[in-house]
Amino acid sequence: MEFSFLLLALSWITVLLQSNILLYLTGGRVLLRVNRLILPTLLLSSSLYLLLYGLDLWVTLPVVVYFIIGVTFNYGVQGNNFVDTFDASLYTDDPEMVAVILDSGVDVVPLKELRAADLLLDHDGLRYSLTYCLLCNTVHAYELPKVGGKYLEISSHGGSVLNGNKVLHDASGRYVWQQFTGEPISGSSEKLRELETKRILANFVQRIYPSARFYRGSRTPLSYYIYSALGRLVRSIPALRISKDRVDGRLPAKMPVAGIALLGKGAKAYPMSIFPPNRVTVLEDRIGDVDFCIVSDGVLVYAYYHTGLRFEEGLLHSDGESWSIDGKAVKADEDLSHLPVTSGAYWYMWSKFHPETEIWAS
Repeated sequence: MEFSFLLLALSWITVLLQSNILLYLTGGRVLLRVNRLILPTLLLSSSLYLLLYGLDLWVTLPVVVYFIIGVTFNYGVQGNNFVDTFDASLYTDDPEMVAVILDSGVDVVPLKELRAADLLLDHDGLRYSLTYCLLCNTVHAYELPKVGGKYLEISSHGGSVLNGNKVLHDASGRYVWQQFTGEPISGSSEKLRELETKRILANFVQRIYPSARFYRGSRTPLSYYIYSALGRLVRSIPALRISKDRVDGRLPAKMPVAGIALLGKGAKAYPMSIFPPNRVTVLEDRIGDVDFCIVSDGVLVYAYYHTGLRFEEGLLHSDGESWSIDGKAVKADEDLSHLPVTSGAYWYMWSKFHPETEIWAS
């Protein structure tokens, strides 16, 4: 009887691991390699039970639950599936998009795709991983690293969490990075090279990025619904976070912020609420000895190594030169130079990784 109980316990533990319940509670990366053993462990324990004790609901149920979770809930990885046309009406219920800004063009991906799966994408030979952390509300695109001349396909499909944030790793689990910062955790000493991303609503896509490629996923409607509902749940409950550190009380924990961090200079957070919708806001600020302007249309947030910008007649102007809101030269010799901006991150996570961060004060 004791052995049968052990087999049952092993079956249920593997199911809990698969659904990431125990994984998220531990908040560690030690289970990266364990994940690959879940299915064989479950099948072995269940098969032994069936051989020794016969058919039993308590051992068949975890097998059924495992495969339901695997088909519907499991965080997967998908590849290129782009189309040339975009229909904003398809996204009225879930309109948030992510634009990846590349030298050779722009890729636009619905956020609902990233809630359910990481994407490994290729744009004219540039291979990158696009990921979203539901716990932090952050999107990051990283160029795939190379080891021994070969690309490492990194993603968060193992489901592991460290510092309250997903980790990215290769298939073996040997090389691991923090999703929020791109900093190496194990296997490598190199920080990931981040690509510029922007959060945007569907009805603005064709106006701002008319020549972009548009990603169209193929997951089940049930999968989209589940991850969307989970995102709303995480956003609505301030205490629902996988982080043991004390929360910086200067702002509400789940307040979305735009963050700028300059190496060796400092960091600053800008609550997204200071950027009213349907109006262009231009702010001048400084981090350390670096002066810059922040520009937002209430949807996108840009930062430029330039001061004295003003917005008039749909363009940014300064000293007789003009640029589009996204920094493209209209009547100027060159485009505006960007500062990296992390948009939409929850305050508790931004302040965790940037504990000395300042907050914009008007």
